Amino acid sequence: MEIEVFKRISGVYESVSLIDQFSSLMINKRYYKTSDFQLQVAPSDETIEYLVPSNCLLIEGVFYYIDNVVYNQKDHSLVVSGISLFGLLKNRVIWSNFSLYQTPLFICQQILLENVTSPTNPNRVLGLFSVTADTIAQSSIQYQNSYGMVREEIESLCETYDFGFKETPTDILEPSCTVNFYKGSDKSSWIEFSIDNEMLFSETYETNDYDEATTALVAGEGEGSARTIITLNESLTGLDRKELYVDARDLQSTIDKTILTTAEYNNLLTTRGNEKLSEKQAILLLDGDVNINSELYKYGTDYNLGDKVSVYSERFKVSTVKTLTEMQETWDSKGHFLTPTFGKRTPTIIDYIKRK
Repeated sequence: MEIEVFKRISGVYESVSLIDQFSSLMINKRYYKTSDFQLQVAPSDETIEYLVPSNCLLIEGVFYYIDNVVYNQKDHSLVVSGISLFGLLKNRVIWSNFSLYQTPLFICQQILLENVTSPTNPNRVLGLFSVTADTIAQSSIQYQNSYGMVREEIESLCETYDFGFKETPTDILEPSCTVNFYKGSDKSSWIEFSIDNEMLFSETYETNDYDEATTALVAGEGEGSARTIITLNESLTGLDRKELYVDARDLQSTIDKTILTTAEYNNLLTTRGNEKLSEKQAILLLDGDVNINSELYKYGTDYNLGDKVSVYSERFKVSTVKTLTEMQETWDSKGHFLTPTFGKRTPTIIDYIKRK
């Protein structure tokens, strides 16, 4: 494998080097969220000069941005890590009071249009990006946001409404990113991952519900008895009812002289409530290492990120249908390895902090 290095010179990226020897490379490709990488190489004049923050790498047809480089004294190597270009949208704010009744896909496209590719302020344009005019069958939602981060808002919409995005170079000759939103296919009736059929070499298992919430009390604008309050999943009772309070006072019924009807405002609160409930789900994980030499199904040909597949374990008595949300690809001295993630993982401390 060759990794092409692009250096930022006077604001323009130029190809400066090819790397074909490294100790290890790990890429975490994600369906709902930004992908990332970690590369371990021997330090040399060339790698020290070119593998620095703000330079880019082209790896298997996707551009990645270097944001961290560390020298590992134990094995005398450079550990280079970074994010796919979509991750740079952490540097763009939703610059206005954004309110729209549309499909989640259209909302994502409009957020990118107004804040990344074609904002009214030309200083805010990120020329690396373009967006395709994709369509997905979705119901419209009432959405509102003021001054949120573009990356976080789009990733949240994708995860809540179960669709993802791909990044492809607009121009292979320089760092660039065309964002293509899509929804994976349901292949669960014919693709199954299991040790029994040798699609998996090993299996890991985790299940928990300590962070689960099922019923949301969403409180919007107003004070005291005049505050607008709705409840999601009110019919749940007993142990099935796990209540969550959502403070949504930032959502307003009047935005830039546009007044929402009561139904529209309640839809807005429903959208916020659904987003918060999607963050607090019960976890069932059954993962493992994929048999990359299996003749049954091939990653990238028979199945890909976003597809729904069956996952089965005789040992743990689990049979479930899950979305392939992440694929970790690793290349090192031992070979090429695939480690999938089916469904959602247990939240990390960073996830908890982001909820605040």
